[in-house]
Amino acid sequence: MPPYERDPLSTWFDRTAADWLARAYRNAGSWEGLYLAPPSAQRRAQAAAELGIYDLMEKDRWGLDRWTRALKRAAYFQHKNYGYAAEFRFGEGRASDRAATALRWNTGPLIRKAGWPQRRRQLDIMIVPAGWAANQAVRSEPASRQYTAPAGTALRSIPAPPDRPWEPGF
Repeated sequence: MPPYERDPLSTWFDRTAADWLARAYRNAGSWEGLYLAPPSAQRRAQAAAELGIYDLMEKDRWGLDRWTRALKRAAYFQHKNYGYAAEFRFGEGRASDRAATALRWNTGPLIRKAGWPQRRRQLDIMIVPAGWAANQAVRSEPASRQYTAPAGTALRSIPAPPDRPWEPGF
């Protein structure tokens, strides 16, 4: 199996995800929101030229577009690598390969507000302390809605196309 390689589009969101996670850590246990604007024409052209990704709004089997998934991957990557039990420390890598807290994610609807040229996706994250509370937070969702759902349920991420087309060898 080839070595792990991050989704190249998700690296574009590292700073945004880090700032968002730092806010979520300061307010652990509460939802922290973010509105994600769709990619600009310049970003779409840059993704096509640099990454060979021509459709940033392509939907996966659950209806989530590639642009939003990239931010989600960046948030989980930053959380796993720089999220300590009590705080988020961007740039200070953790020795453990397991997250010190649980990260809950909620993908909301497209929202339009005054002054915005187009609708934006409402996203929310919550930091839940590790241990029993973290386990309860994840298990409170029905199995069909858990990222780590058992085989055969509707929402399951698998290391095969089309989930990870950027990884060579698939």
